[in-house]
Amino acid sequence: MSWFTKHIKDKSGRIFVLVSMAVIILSAVIYSIVVSKTNRLADEHIAEVNRQFERIAPITQAERAALRTYRNEEHVEMAQRLGISGIRSRATLDSLTQRGALVELKSTPYYVVREMEHAAPFVTPSTRNLLELIGIQFQHTLLSQGLPPYKFVISSATRTEEAQEELQETNINAAEVSSHQFGTTVDLLYSEFVYAPEQDTLPGGFWISRRLMEQRIYRANSNLTETKQAVLKAVLGRVLRELQREDYLLVIYERRQPVFHITLARDVPDPSPNGVPMRPERPIPISPRVASTAP
Repeated sequence: MSWFTKHIKDKSGRIFVLVSMAVIILSAVIYSIVVSKTNRLADEHIAEVNRQFERIAPITQAERAALRTYRNEEHVEMAQRLGISGIRSRATLDSLTQRGALVELKSTPYYVVREMEHAAPFVTPSTRNLLELIGIQFQHTLLSQGLPPYKFVISSATRTEEAQEELQETNINAAEVSSHQFGTTVDLLYSEFVYAPEQDTLPGGFWISRRLMEQRIYRANSNLTETKQAVLKAVLGRVLRELQREDYLLVIYERRQPVFHITLARDVPDPSPNGVPMRPERPIPISPRVASTAP
């Protein structure tokens, strides 16, 4: 190897090392800028969401009363009129499902179906349409107020006659006939909500880490389901109250259990006939924060 060749190789090696070091330093600087900018935008977004939550008043005594307008007997009468009688056992449920008279409830972008005790996740098609309508209205109302989208949680649906009889044996408060026995009544928890990131729109832009932004916002908005649960309950309650005014459903704000007990009050067409959710004509009116008389 000549002196010239060796000199060129040594020089090339030094240049390679210098270029590599420059690339590493530049990458670290860019990463630092991206993380800093992402965290700053995430902090601003989270702070704004918290400000918007503070604008919404908790549910009031007057609203609680309005959500208890219809008694359990009226729910039973409505369920008997629009629902299916004679759901004796699980075998009956399976038969009705095969015929299309009942459909299975599964979690969607609008609600989560929890494991049920003394009930099964089956309802009439119109009741499922009602639940989707509630979810669309709930999320649209939240988004119209600058709040993140959340799903409500279904804790109970249809109860067979056998299940109702078993419940009576263990619960002295259980009615002989429940509106849950006809496929048109469900319970929505007002103590639990689930953040719906797939329905949310996050801050973006140049030099923003999408992954880091999603992680920050997901963690913050999920925590809000506990700290802002009273606000989410109020928004869902107002959506249900408005739909009750429009004769879509009957609702009871339960005391013994943290649920809204709802019963279908009229046939409801599919709100997403082409797979695209119907956009409500208007969001449900939301009361600004006022001095609440609720306990």
